[in-house]
Amino acid sequence: MYLLDYLGKKQKHFIWAIALLLNLIIGVINYLTGYEVRVEVFYLLPIGILCWLVSRNAGIIMSIISTGTTLTANLFAGQVIQNYWIESWNFIVHFSIFVIVVYLISSAKIILENNKALTSKLHMSIFSNFRSNFAIFNKKQNIIDITKYGYEQYQDIIVNNVVVKNASGNHRDNETRYNIIRKVLDKYSRPLDMLDIGASQGYYSFRAAHDYDCVCVMIEGDNPEYPMVGKQLLDLCHANDSLENIILLNKRVTPDDLQRLSECEYFDVVLALNIIHWFGSQWKEVTDAILNMGSNIIVETPPQEHLASQEENFIRKSIEKYLVFKNAKILGEVPRHTSGGKMATIYLIETSKTKIERKFWFHPKNIDDHHTIVSSYRLKTITKKPPRVSHLQPDNWKPGINLVTFLMYSGAYPSRERIKDALERIQDCNHNDWTVNNMILQGNKLTLIDWNDQMHGSDGGRRCSSKVLKAHLKLISLRNPTKIESYFWNRLTKIS
Repeated sequence: MYLLDYLGKKQKHFIWAIALLLNLIIGVINYLTGYEVRVEVFYLLPIGILCWLVSRNAGIIMSIISTGTTLTANLFAGQVIQNYWIESWNFIVHFSIFVIVVYLISSAKIILENNKALTSKLHMSIFSNFRSNFAIFNKKQNIIDITKYGYEQYQDIIVNNVVVKNASGNHRDNETRYNIIRKVLDKYSRPLDMLDIGASQGYYSFRAAHDYDCVCVMIEGDNPEYPMVGKQLLDLCHANDSLENIILLNKRVTPDDLQRLSECEYFDVVLALNIIHWFGSQWKEVTDAILNMGSNIIVETPPQEHLASQEENFIRKSIEKYLVFKNAKILGEVPRHTSGGKMATIYLIETSKTKIERKFWFHPKNIDDHHTIVSSYRLKTITKKPPRVSHLQPDNWKPGINLVTFLMYSGAYPSRERIKDALERIQDCNHNDWTVNNMILQGNKLTLIDWNDQMHGSDGGRRCSSKVLKAHLKLISLRNPTKIESYFWNRLTKIS
């Protein structure tokens, strides 16, 4: 081993020289001991050195040389060849034994190297998993545990696609429900966006954001029934730092907000899982707003149960009847956590929304249909036809939400500082209407829309400048919706 370690540090030509010298020394010994003493086994030393330290082919070449050295030494020692056929056979046998040894040594070397590589990878994997689990543990410590305060945790806690805490009680069907949702998500062969209304712990959005090219927008806020769920979900968004495509609107869900959201946004997939019945007598208003939000609306509503009041069961029955009236299809069923054996139905309602009623959150409703949306599983476009402009402008739809929506709807994740960084990265003086309402938030990044707006002409419009950028950074810092709207109309739109 010491010889191999020493030679292993040398150049190949030096190893060859040592091997040839050993071969010569053994050949001389072979000559001096006479042809009757067999010393062929010693030729394996230079053969093995070359095979191990240089290559298999080098070992085969040395096998040929060693076989020739053996024959030459025996002839000089006085061996008389009486039968050339027998001697040729002996030559082939000697050479074959050497080659077999070469292949055995070469194979042993490969196995040893593979074992070393696997051992190294195993050590690295163990270290990496330990570091990853330690990081997840630390993140878990920073997440509010609402069960300690007596509140239900409806969904599994997931951090960077790892479940770190199971849902409480009988809420054990997250994976089943997600697989039902995937029946719709799997149909898309393009980037998409998904709205998760009443996202709770965000399980389905975090899973979809990890598994698909999908911007996932979650709505959840602290409310009287669950006063800490909004803070918990914000903690979870920060913990899921491997995801670049998640957005949190951190506000309690209300019918008015849902209505306004349906007027200015259009999502590919909308999740409304066990949320509509919470609105009591306003269930129809909420349902209509949700059905107006996108292409594929996935609704789960609880069945009638003996645990619910007569009024609650009436509302549940009414919701299901209304969904069926709206051509809802059954997408799947999951066990109801409050009643053994009861199944809750998950419905899919496919809509044909073709326009947005408001250009952005506080823009007046459009009287004329100037924006036409065409959406399929392969393509989604918006065609703008401004008044007095004959040329149509079809553009690919950008998944995400308008930055104005995020600001007005208590957007909490990504952070305002991160959005400011994203804003500075999209400075482009070629855009002729560089304004907040032409910016789509896609998680940790922003993208511009409405390029070359014909309403402003090629030389007009609001171009990006240090003054315009500064005003936008100020707008993003504002938190009060009334102040945001006022600043937009009274300050931002006045800058040229």
